Amino acid sequence: MAASSPRARAFKPVSHVIVDVDGLLLDTESMYAQAASEILTEFKHTHSLDLRAQTMGLSAVAAAEVFIQAFDLPLSPLDWLAREESRLSENWPSVPWLPGALKLVHHLFKCGVPVAAVSCRDAQSLALKTRDHSRMFEMFSHVVTSDEAQGTDLFSLCLSRFEPRVPTQDQCLVIEDSPVGVRAAVQAGMPCVMIPDAEFKDGIAPAEASLVLDNAHLFQPEMFGLPSFDYKPVTHVIFDMDGLLLDTNVYYNEVTAQILGEHGQASDETFKMESIGMRQKDLVPKMLEFYNLPYTEEAFISKYIKLLRDKLPQCQVKSGVWELVSHLEKHKIPMAVATSSSGGNFKKKVQNHGDLFSRFHHVVNGTDPDLDEGKPAPDIFLLCADRFEENKPDDYSSCLVFEDSPNGADAAQAAGMQCVLVPEWNEVTAEMTKSATQVLGSLDNFRPEDFGQRGRAVQVLSLNLPALKILKPNLEKYHYPFSTRMIEIQNGMAERAIELLALPDDEPCFVLDLGCGSGLSGECLEENGHFWVGVDISKSMLAVPVPDVAKEREVEGDLVHGDLGDGLPFRPGSFDGAISISALQWLCNADKSYHKPHKRLYKFFSSLFASLSKGGRAVFQFYPENAHQIEMITSQSMKAGFTGGLVVDYPNSTKAKKYFLVLMTSSAHSRMPKALGVDSASSTTVQNEATRDRIRKSRGKSLKSGKEWIQERKERRRRKGLETRPDSKFTGRKRAGRF
Repeated sequence: MAASSPRARAFKPVSHVIVDVDGLLLDTESMYAQAASEILTEFKHTHSLDLRAQTMGLSAVAAAEVFIQAFDLPLSPLDWLAREESRLSENWPSVPWLPGALKLVHHLFKCGVPVAAVSCRDAQSLALKTRDHSRMFEMFSHVVTSDEAQGTDLFSLCLSRFEPRVPTQDQCLVIEDSPVGVRAAVQAGMPCVMIPDAEFKDGIAPAEASLVLDNAHLFQPEMFGLPSFDYKPVTHVIFDMDGLLLDTNVYYNEVTAQILGEHGQASDETFKMESIGMRQKDLVPKMLEFYNLPYTEEAFISKYIKLLRDKLPQCQVKSGVWELVSHLEKHKIPMAVATSSSGGNFKKKVQNHGDLFSRFHHVVNGTDPDLDEGKPAPDIFLLCADRFEENKPDDYSSCLVFEDSPNGADAAQAAGMQCVLVPEWNEVTAEMTKSATQVLGSLDNFRPEDFGQRGRAVQVLSLNLPALKILKPNLEKYHYPFSTRMIEIQNGMAERAIELLALPDDEPCFVLDLGCGSGLSGECLEENGHFWVGVDISKSMLAVPVPDVAKEREVEGDLVHGDLGDGLPFRPGSFDGAISISALQWLCNADKSYHKPHKRLYKFFSSLFASLSKGGRAVFQFYPENAHQIEMITSQSMKAGFTGGLVVDYPNSTKAKKYFLVLMTSSAHSRMPKALGVDSASSTTVQNEATRDRIRKSRGKSLKSGKEWIQERKERRRRKGLETRPDSKFTGRKRAGRF
């Protein structure tokens, strides 16, 4: 198992992983909530988010007791569970994977990382939920349910079943969605990453969580010493058609079942998995031999096509296809189709989908005269890549293939291309997915930024944020009246921020400029030899180049229009560092009725934490209005996972005094920089620690007692300018017992 670099590691390395099933892998929590709401409605009560938060992560009986006691319902726990099961049993098999969950589990499985799963529900319930995903659950070494625990801690029981055994608990990482699960994992001595439900983004994460993320896509395995996602940037995309773009496989199954039924036979699932994706002329001889059917190849093909002919035009475009194809077309990514379908069948399938297929540069089908062998041979993808004509890929590895069959994934791997596998069949086993680069439950879950360029052409934009636009300066339309003194002040603060960023001197870095305005700080980054991307909420500011300087040369960073409070749209680990000059304080304002500053700050810092490479820093120069604003900003940044603190330059000067918030993604070997304009005896650096560090240091000690703690707390208040009582001989003195 490959180890991550020290720079990319933020937490103690782990060797094993345990993931929760409900609400983390599968989207079951919303179904539980719907069932509970319907039951409560029968008794004229209303379900609430608070009640839902209390029951998340509990066993079935414990959750039922919470509902019954909360509303004094005339039901026993068994009565509640019977009503719940009657509402859920029909819907369980259709429960989908949550975004990024299957991608993460497949990556760990493919890299040989031992992974297990736990469920706070019983084995019977788990079997129903995973009926359509059972073969993908083969990626887990074992799955533990609540009925197996019998009073034993669920995570400890799961940990004990790894073979060989895990040496210590802290070498196993737990990924959870509920506060109850997080606390249980930490009590068992295991680090825990929390990915809460979308409705509970704020205020639900317990302090014990090592890291809190919005979704599984944002998890970076290298932070815990696990193998990183080794996706390479792509320039061209090739799609399979049947079962990937169009839902034609259902018709093939119907016709196959009809013909086999005429001869008293049923479809063999193993044979079907081995033959999916093959060309007609390769498949038919194998099929006739396997089922011992009394047809010549020509007669069988004729009969098959006759039964299939009227069905194919009814096929529909699959979920997520239009969004993905439109996004790639918008960003001018060349696309093509490589299908094993014959030319005649292809025409019938696409006759009602001309608009979709007109967006592809070309199509290679299974009867192409230049095609030697079909899938799983690589020929069809190599031929398809070579037909991009004047815009051919520089290397086959820069082509990304989308497939639904293991044979197609094998063919893509043999062609030296990356492959995203979206298996349509439950019969696809975990072993069959190993040739795929990435496995998803649906095209809706694909993130283009996973395969984007790590560079200055901003291909790290998220598909889920279509409102963001890349803007270029318009020299003729705008003029921004900067004074020379204003430019000098801005440049001075930018240079100081870059100094605090502590980037390596001997290599160019990729830096994010937050609230970049007209690009003055970006110009400083360029002069220091770095590449940059700027984000700003003002279109007019983004359209302004640096005055005077622009006449001689334009700033060269890419510019993105967006609101920092809505989060950053960049893929994880995109940037080596980030700076911001005079912008952070604006997130503390509620400019619209639905703006909540603490939530906007947390969303911003969380997405920034994910966007930075491990070991990277973010430096913010800002103008706080008061101590409360400083406290709100620093607390939300620490909650998002950062360490670091406040640096106040020239604290005794009215004009030169500057506040810099220095945040770090890793607490290891990181020291706070010294402030300017102070002697060595005094300090104007206020260091904050992440919650996990404070807890680690306080083990075995009382958190809020003792003279040392009281003096530290008073010193922090003094540094923030708050009114604080003077120390005396009675400070921290233990009081005598009461009379």
